[in-house]
Amino acid sequence: MLKVSASDFKKNIDKYLTAMMKEEVIITQSGVSIAKIVPAEKESNVEKLKGIIPDDGFTVEKAKKQRLTDR
Repeated sequence: MLKVSASDFKKNIDKYLTAMMKEEVIITQSGVSIAKIVPAEKESNVEKLKGIIPDDGFTVEKAKKQRLTDR
């Protein structure tokens, strides 16, 4: 992970575009993180969990129906 100020990011965007291919870039302003840029092909956390969490057959539709009947 690479942290960079917003002003430095603007000045050297070509450098950080290259860096983003390999690692996450956090852009800060006044020391506060304002943006996080990750490589496009990086796997999302949801994708990482597929296959780890067993499929119990619970679907979005079932969750909606249960929520509406629990009122």
